Amino acid sequence: MKQPNQNKNIFSIMEEDVLDFWNKSKTFQKSLEKKAPKGDYVFYDGPPFATGTPHYGHIVGSIIKDVVPRYWTMKGYHVDRQWGWDCHGLPIENIVEKEFNLQNKKNIEKIGVKKFNEICRNKVLKYVEEWKIVINRLGRWADMENSYKTMDLDFMESVWWVFKTLWDKGLIYKGYRSMHICPRCETTLSQSEVAEGYKTIKDLSATIKFKLKYAKNKTGRGVGALILNNKNEILLIRRNEPNRKIAWALPGGKLEKNENFIDALKREMHEELGIKIKSSKQFSAKPDILEGMVFETVCYETKIIGEPKIMVPDEIDKLEWFSLDNLPEINYLPSKDAIDIYKNKKEKFYFDININKSLVNVYVLAWTTTPWTLIGNVALAINENVKYAMVKIENDFYILAKERIEEVLKDKKYKIIADVNGEDLVGLKYEPLFDYYANDENLKNKENGWKIYNADFVNTEDGTGVVHIAPAFGEDDMNIGKKNNLPFIQHIGMDGIIKKQATDFTGMLVKPINNKENKDSHMTTDIEIIKYLAHNNLLFSKTKYEHSYPHCWRCDTPLLNYASSSWFVNILKIKKQMLEIAKTINWSPEHIKNGRFGKWLEGARDWSISRQRFWASVMPIWECDQKCKMQNAKCKNNCANITVIGSIKELEKLSGQKISDLHKHIVDEIKFPCDKCGGEMNRVPDVLDCWFESGSMPYAQLHYPFENKKKLENNLPAQFIAEGADQTRCWFYYLHAIAIGINHKPAFQNVIVNGIVLAEDGKKMSKKLQNYPDPAIVFHKYGADALRYYLITSPVMLADNLCFSEMGTQEALRKVIMILWNVVKFYEMFASENNCKSVVGYTKNDNQTLHVTSCELRVMSYELCVLDQWILIKLDQLTKTVTENMDNYNLPKAGRPIADFVNDLSTWYLRRSRDRFKSNDEQDKQAALQTTGYVLLRLSKIIAPFMPFIAENIWQKITGHNFENKNKSVHLETWPTTHNVERITHNVNAILENMELVRKIVELGLAARDEAGIKVRQPLGQFSIFNFQFSITDKEYVQLIKDELNVKEVEFQESGENKELKVELDIELTPELIQEGIKRELVRSINAMRKNAGLTIQDRVIVYWKSESEEIKNVINKYENNIIKNILADEIIEGVSSEVDVKKEIEINGENVLLKIIKL
Repeated sequence: MKQPNQNKNIFSIMEEDVLDFWNKSKTFQKSLEKKAPKGDYVFYDGPPFATGTPHYGHIVGSIIKDVVPRYWTMKGYHVDRQWGWDCHGLPIENIVEKEFNLQNKKNIEKIGVKKFNEICRNKVLKYVEEWKIVINRLGRWADMENSYKTMDLDFMESVWWVFKTLWDKGLIYKGYRSMHICPRCETTLSQSEVAEGYKTIKDLSATIKFKLKYAKNKTGRGVGALILNNKNEILLIRRNEPNRKIAWALPGGKLEKNENFIDALKREMHEELGIKIKSSKQFSAKPDILEGMVFETVCYETKIIGEPKIMVPDEIDKLEWFSLDNLPEINYLPSKDAIDIYKNKKEKFYFDININKSLVNVYVLAWTTTPWTLIGNVALAINENVKYAMVKIENDFYILAKERIEEVLKDKKYKIIADVNGEDLVGLKYEPLFDYYANDENLKNKENGWKIYNADFVNTEDGTGVVHIAPAFGEDDMNIGKKNNLPFIQHIGMDGIIKKQATDFTGMLVKPINNKENKDSHMTTDIEIIKYLAHNNLLFSKTKYEHSYPHCWRCDTPLLNYASSSWFVNILKIKKQMLEIAKTINWSPEHIKNGRFGKWLEGARDWSISRQRFWASVMPIWECDQKCKMQNAKCKNNCANITVIGSIKELEKLSGQKISDLHKHIVDEIKFPCDKCGGEMNRVPDVLDCWFESGSMPYAQLHYPFENKKKLENNLPAQFIAEGADQTRCWFYYLHAIAIGINHKPAFQNVIVNGIVLAEDGKKMSKKLQNYPDPAIVFHKYGADALRYYLITSPVMLADNLCFSEMGTQEALRKVIMILWNVVKFYEMFASENNCKSVVGYTKNDNQTLHVTSCELRVMSYELCVLDQWILIKLDQLTKTVTENMDNYNLPKAGRPIADFVNDLSTWYLRRSRDRFKSNDEQDKQAALQTTGYVLLRLSKIIAPFMPFIAENIWQKITGHNFENKNKSVHLETWPTTHNVERITHNVNAILENMELVRKIVELGLAARDEAGIKVRQPLGQFSIFNFQFSITDKEYVQLIKDELNVKEVEFQESGENKELKVELDIELTPELIQEGIKRELVRSINAMRKNAGLTIQDRVIVYWKSESEEIKNVINKYENNIIKNILADEIIEGVSSEVDVKKEIEINGENVLLKIIKL
């Protein structure tokens, strides 16, 4: 074995030796070739990108993908572990763009798609060798030499087959809808890609003033008359006009052109009631919402001449006098508000109003976090079920949700003028904020624009209860636009730049990426738009607003919600089946099933699969060039022929060309005649979403259906997959969708979902911040097994986040691996001394190979002491626990009990059996050795999937192969089965309960020693146990207590008090006890000197000693034989020697002793 250097510990060196053995012996290949009586176990390995070096997230995934296949291989299955590389898409494109300073798509098109794609091809596998080093050092077995690549011709052809199959099933269509796009990459993104890039940022939000229009072709003003009779009753009329609601109201009406209020009042009273005005006094004046229009209504307290009667029966069907205390329901807000003011003597709203001046301003307030979309505004949306109100601030009036007034107007001085029903707002017209498109006579559906509409999605959780609608920039907006035939204004291109029509903002990028100098640069255009609105008195307020906003998952550019055409997989068509079949999938942790994955499925929408990029699998769709681009009626020929290609052979037949590459720059040049009209068939320019080829991986990795047809069909679904929690909406989801679409069955049966590995401070791991240790350094300092065990037993294996701590790896090394290895070394030392007779059930044949013989184990079981029986029972329990949890794919629950067992094995079983290994009782010594050997042998198999290196080392030592036989490895062994522990003892439960109680009593005894300040090496006379309820008075249990507590006698007593278990130590030290304590200190010190000198139990020594203490001399003389036995010496001689290998002066009970050791 190599010697450790400054950075490597001994276990790291041992692991490298094991790797060397596996490599030379081709152990991984042998594990694939060995008999698999239980058949195939199918595992899908999600392909990573090789555009960067592996990080701890990859390491976590790789550990899972190694532990599970190793386990099922040992259980008798054949587990293929083919590696794959993700090669296409924005990750590699962005790398090339940065390297060659290509700022946008236009730059790529300028250098040429062919050149760009070839650069991508050459860059995509840049870090393959680095990956191989890390994966190998981690101990993961994977076939990286025969890996599939998503850019390979065979893989891409199978992706085409998947597409064609879904097309034939009617699951692919072309649609136009609002989706998220990246303006820098100039491409649409899928729902999952958008979900991956949300960040909390501060944006500039604004509350905008939308000025309402008064009634067209009318003054926009009205009058009302409050008429009282001598009984102080008020006159109301009931209007019953066509297209108006039947309702009680004050008499009155609208002003005609060039008419003043008083003249209008006189005219309306005469026309409606046949009466004259004796006198009138204005008592209220305010804006009102009436019949989908805005009016400014002035009401007068009016005295009349004549008896009122109905003059217009087509408009009024009843008039009646009412007491002010018993009024009917009055629905007309102008009348209702006026009566309320008069009746309750409320403050008169604005008598300073000059009715000869222009109309007052009434605004609807709407809040937005995307001011850049306001140029595309064509409507406002309210919710008819929401209560609105009109408020007055200075001389202007504003309408917003009543529930939001306190928050929106918290810094304003305002008065609530009136309640407004949501339904009365519907149909109101307002003035456009910008006239760039509003003045365009050719704008389609212009007559429906700049009105208020009802929408159920409007709420009062934030904002004003009014939503501005821009159909080109949002799903809800587009839906309401389609429903109401609204104008469609798309004032930016897919590059996010404002078009020339918006003259004040032409050329501005609406959502630029932040730069280092200005963290608010993403708000630059929003700021300019808000300045414009403020200058035109259309800005009510502005503020910075913190919210979660989607960014491009690759280039970090803020995304835009943008209406675009795309090709879709019709998820909604198969959604019910996806939900139903998902119930059959087993998830670890279980909550993912109905949580992250289930909720994502429930909210799943049709999947946009087309991308406007370059380096990817292309869409295998060819369209006839005679198709009308805009479906224009003037087209003479409108051929709608579409051909979808599902194989290379099919394309070669249609084109007459030999096909050797399916990338965009190749297939875009392939054309063939239209079989419908004789036109030319051209491929659509889009490429496929890379998740489409990832979801096609089960078929494409095998080049199905062109090869391996039976292999795939017999092995679908996969038994197991594993990835991070983010893949619930990505790879897991797309695998599931495609499998349901093609086969109507799940793609996988069992899933392990891991969380995210963060830096120790909880932040994202960053090379720039250097806030995490390099994995190579961790391997050197602690070994891969320690890292594996730390991560396997951590919350990250249960989809929780983990703040990575180097201390965690160190703890795994110190508390599990080192302790276990010390047990092995101890066993090895005494097994060698006893000529290998110690391995339970193993005998050497002529080939010097050890073989298990179960009958020998059964024979030995009858001669095992209670301690041996206990550790074998615990081993059987461990086997059962690990097996059950591995079968359920719960790695932490499977792995954590290993540490507990190792602790039991070392700190209890071995600690209490040490003297047995040196015992003169040959049968008891062999029982201890055989039990320990068997336990280690079986334990090496149990830990093999988790800690493959230490498992291999233990197995090689215990079996005696010692890495000499290339055909032997623990990883080629079968998984241990649980035994019938009744063969060991018929008192399983009693042994477990009694041993647990013994350890509890010992714990109490050690605490009593610690409280008294007496070391365990100092023997004591008596230990008393009170209120003991169980029967452990068997001499074996009593002896364990004696030995562990170093006491002479154990007594069981009743205290007569409460029945709580209590212990008591007799701490009186007799001269005899003191001498025994000195003897133990001498033995401990000499053995420590032996260990530090590197001596083994085979090394015999002579010990020289010198002391002036008579007490020390008496102890050595009295216990000479016992000391010689326990220090493995031939002699212990008083005096000094000129020869010395090790010497040390020690102090015992205040007396000095000089010790010297000479190796014989």
